[in-house]
Amino acid sequence: MAVRKTWNIDHRCGHSVDHDLSNRPADKRAGWWIGQRDAEALDLPELLDAATDDDRGTENPFR
Repeated sequence: MAVRKTWNIDHRCGHSVDHDLSNRPADKRAGWWIGQRDAEALDLPELLDAATDDDRGTENPFR
């Protein structure tokens, strides 16, 4: 299975940007993506619901 390396981010203001994460290890890509976003505590359930069994665990204490 191919590992996704490019993420298209849609910002609230309406523009979108492609982020190429091919230079980052696969287990760091999702953390980088989430770490670069403005998120509220109420967003956590949505992020956790989006995770699948294929996702690798992290140091997230809420998981």
